[in-house]
Amino acid sequence: MAILAIDQGGSKTIALLADGDGCVLGTGTSYGSCHFYDGLDRAMGAVRISVDQALAQAGLGYGDITAISAGLSGANWPDEIELLENALRDIYGIQNVTVYNDSLIALRGGTDNPNAIVLCGGTGLNCAITTDTGFIKVYNNYIDDMDQGGGSLGARTLMAVFQSEIGLLPPTLLTRMALDHFGLTKVDELLLAYQRGQLGKPLKDVAFLLFEAADHSDTAALDVIWDFGTSLSRYVIAGAQQYGLMDKPIDVVLSGGIFKARNLLLQDIISACVHRRVVKASILNAEFEPVVGAMILGLEKSCDGNFDRLRANCRRSSEGIGLLRRPADAGRNKS
Repeated sequence: MAILAIDQGGSKTIALLADGDGCVLGTGTSYGSCHFYDGLDRAMGAVRISVDQALAQAGLGYGDITAISAGLSGANWPDEIELLENALRDIYGIQNVTVYNDSLIALRGGTDNPNAIVLCGGTGLNCAITTDTGFIKVYNNYIDDMDQGGGSLGARTLMAVFQSEIGLLPPTLLTRMALDHFGLTKVDELLLAYQRGQLGKPLKDVAFLLFEAADHSDTAALDVIWDFGTSLSRYVIAGAQQYGLMDKPIDVVLSGGIFKARNLLLQDIISACVHRRVVKASILNAEFEPVVGAMILGLEKSCDGNFDRLRANCRRSSEGIGLLRRPADAGRNKS
């Protein structure tokens, strides 16, 4: 028996094979993709590459896969989920295939609590809510453009540089850092390259310059992180209010690249804003990478109900291969 877990996002595609006890047998990686933007063939091409690597590492073939649990970018609507599930069935020749929105596997990589909200911030952003009634809400296309993860945080950073250049903001370390990052000498050049889509490097990478400047108490950087954090917290607060979680102990899971910065200011801001309204919330950085969350979701369907043992096995087998985001119970901020 081998469970195939897949996590496909804008930056990369990861495949993981595990046995029925949650022990990892093999992993593989490929380029990032989304069927909506890149087409189904390219998205499935990335899946094939990563899965073939995982199978080779495990010494297994397609016939050894008994179930597929996949969190795929762009799995936002029922017809898209059906399309992606059928594509995986066609490739691997099995019927036991479940596709989730990628924010849901990120949530499962952070908590077992049925009352939970996830902010999944990678290249973009998504928010998902689950309750103990079995209710699931995924915000997907409802997320504001200026809250779209690393890409939007990078755009906010460059906007601070542009506003500083014309005196709307005070001088900032971000100016020199951004120019050096893109190999430019003048802000005019940076503005033109940004507006023409000719920066030459991913906008999301600029976000990490922001945290570096914040380490030096740069006012503009601190303000950008504050504005971004307070904006993201709105989704958690509104979701808790709309779906009856305001007075319940809930876990708020933070997952994705923007929450891997050494500087914890963004997490602290979200925590402070959420706790003003949702006082029983526990804010925690996801323990596992999302692909492990996909594996857990797949294994839970067939395990004997001993979820603690399952999660412990996942933790042991993930730790040495870069799939453990943090030590168990670290990064938790309870009210």
